[in-house]
Amino acid sequence: GCIVLGSMVAFVSMMGGLRNIIVDASTYHFFG
Repeated sequence: GCIVLGSMVAFVSMMGGLRNIIVDASTYHFFG
């Protein structure tokens, strides 16, 4: 249970990081 929960949290945080990078890149492209 603990390992699965940890991997789920890591996966969610990784997806959130990727989404933030994509949003930052598109925002930079839009304003730049």
